[in-house]
Amino acid sequence: MKFYKTSVRIFLFYICILPIFLKGSIITSSGVVVGIEQDEVITWKNIPYAMPPIKDLRWMAPQPINDSSIVIDQLKANGCVQEPSRYAGMSGKGIVGSEDCLYLDIKGPKDALTSVSSSKVKKLPVMFWIHGGGNTTGYKDYYDFSEFVRQKQVVVVTINYRLGPFGWFRHPAIQNLQTGIDQTSNFGTLDIIEALRWVKIILVNLVEMQII
Repeated sequence: MKFYKTSVRIFLFYICILPIFLKGSIITSSGVVVGIEQDEVITWKNIPYAMPPIKDLRWMAPQPINDSSIVIDQLKANGCVQEPSRYAGMSGKGIVGSEDCLYLDIKGPKDALTSVSSSKVKKLPVMFWIHGGGNTTGYKDYYDFSEFVRQKQVVVVTINYRLGPFGWFRHPAIQNLQTGIDQTSNFGTLDIIEALRWVKIILVNLVEMQII
């Protein structure tokens, strides 16, 4: 046990001294996000792709955000509501996560952030990863795609989407308050579609990447 504790301390120490520094910021319809560069990979974390689905927006289709002045808090923990599971990357007891969870991460090679006006723009393939978990568990940060990004020169987008009864729930009490696509009750699926729409608009238009 003593050896284990010492090993953990050494491991954490090396994490703290890894060469990490900030990259230029990008402006999106969801706000301003600053990239963090580490080992030839830039990560833009915890970008909201829709309004928080809380209160009047609970059990409704995701609503787009249109406020580019927000400075995005990249340290915010935002797994969706679920039971904890080591297989899903969410630890704890009881019920964990938050209803305010519609966020995504973008990882790309360090030269991915290129001016669209440049005549030497390098278009990169984009992989959109949807976590598994039977629509009841899962988390966008479960896998670290940094090595994949570095080796394959690909941009990876990972997302959260509503799970369990927050993602798929149908009841007469709320059906009377819903209209249009809300009445499908497929809120988790609609979250994924909204994230795809966000990625297509933001990455293709602003970062000049090619969706595959």
